[in-house]
Amino acid sequence: MSERDEIDLAGEIEIMSTIDHPNIIRFIGAFNEVDNHFLVFELMVGGDLADSINAEYIVSERNVQQVVAPIFDAVLYCHDMGIMHRDLKPENLLLTHPKFRKASVKIADFGLSRSIEEDKPAQTIAGTPGYIAPEILCK
Repeated sequence: MSERDEIDLAGEIEIMSTIDHPNIIRFIGAFNEVDNHFLVFELMVGGDLADSINAEYIVSERNVQQVVAPIFDAVLYCHDMGIMHRDLKPENLLLTHPKFRKASVKIADFGLSRSIEEDKPAQTIAGTPGYIAPEILCK
């Protein structure tokens, strides 16, 4: 693991250690072995949002509201804590239950997250290319 990777991992652990919100995956701890680093999180048995919405699920405005409102609340919580996620996408929204209608949605994967610094705007491009706004990629 490179020195940069070590710094990024330590940053993710620090951020995850400070977060406590019902719609953000709970960080349990971390441990290292000789060549491996492990992060332990609560068990999420429902998979991710991208895989869970299928052709049988009726996507109504009400359904979308029920999924998105808790995520917005979690994002606002992060921003109030001075944290930006920088990689929100359906694959990083995990479900607590295999049946979509019984599940809660939680934000996961804070690997690209960073602290918000008042006097220093984020200028690095981060995220998954398929989800980044085209105007960002054209810079």
